[in-house]
Amino acid sequence: MANKYREYLISNNILNKQIIDEDQIPLNLDVILNEKKRGIFFDEKVTMTKFSEYNSMLKELKEKNINNINSLMIGYTHVGYSYTPPYYEEIDRDLGSLNIFDEDVLDKMYFRNNFIYGTNKVGNYNAYTDLAMTISEQIYTFHGINYTFHLLSPNAVSKIFTKSIKKMNKNGIKNLALEGVTNLLYSDHRNKVTSRDDVINLYQNMLKDYEYKIAMHRPNDYLYEYMDSYFDFPLYNSQYLSFDDTVPFLAIVLKGYSDLFAEHANFYPNARDEVLRLIDFGVFPSFVISHKSAHYLLETNLDGIFTSRFEDLKDSIVTYYHFVNDALSHVRDASIVNRKVISDGVIKVSYDNGYEIYVNYTSQDYLLNGEVIEAKNYVVRGASK
Repeated sequence: MANKYREYLISNNILNKQIIDEDQIPLNLDVILNEKKRGIFFDEKVTMTKFSEYNSMLKELKEKNINNINSLMIGYTHVGYSYTPPYYEEIDRDLGSLNIFDEDVLDKMYFRNNFIYGTNKVGNYNAYTDLAMTISEQIYTFHGINYTFHLLSPNAVSKIFTKSIKKMNKNGIKNLALEGVTNLLYSDHRNKVTSRDDVINLYQNMLKDYEYKIAMHRPNDYLYEYMDSYFDFPLYNSQYLSFDDTVPFLAIVLKGYSDLFAEHANFYPNARDEVLRLIDFGVFPSFVISHKSAHYLLETNLDGIFTSRFEDLKDSIVTYYHFVNDALSHVRDASIVNRKVISDGVIKVSYDNGYEIYVNYTSQDYLLNGEVIEAKNYVVRGASK
């Protein structure tokens, strides 16, 4: 079924095959720069990472033979991650200059944006005309730790997006990492009704002519055509129903057509099983990092991140990355053609370039045609085997 769905997307020019000449898989790093927290009299900016500090982290990782890194910059404005939406303009000068980064780093650097939320802390939208309404004429309202936010009307989203990217591109912000517009689809009943179909067309027209790369947070399929990479890729189903196996339907559809990055590996409860699942699904590792300790994020809207300091995580980053890279580098831009459970906890994944990856989730070695797949490990078989 996944292969048929992929064929449908290809035939409609929604997916295009990747052709990548790289020896390593990419590693995604979400870098926390600025955030805001409540102060006694005024809200306080918390700077977690400066550009010079992040550049030093990149150099350390390159010394460990990690050379293919996607950077996803979080909270790059002077008001931080949570307070900025919906209007973005320029990078906080206190963070430093982008000029310190090499061109290959900047080419894979994305700036995280959310254009559908309007907060009561910053404004940059018209509360009388720009907020979306439900069919019962209620404003979509949500509450964070330090602020209240509303959903903007899709027409306002398009207008603010166009206005923002002109300023952003002028100030050196090119590649975007979008959330909100990618997977939150709602109608607007303020004045003239804007249906969900209208919103889909609006967002497609908004993104189709953007000249730089766009990474997306869990996008719906009507935006796949404009997606360069997919972040926070789900590795589990909703678990509302019980199944004896999780089928990587979406990974089979998208592997080889877009880079897929998992949720942050900082928080893996059973790390060995989780990195094996990355290999099983063909998904690349991702971490959220900062220079300062995550305790500075307490009482902010990012306080769910309880570990992010690079100094504490760098050994795990190197270990997880190379474990996954040793498997998936053989199928960097290949597509999954079949996935078979050959025994309980033992999986065979076949790729269109002839490689096969066998994953053993169990605590016992598994013997396959005279070759041992060690417990909690994998084996890669080349096209000629």
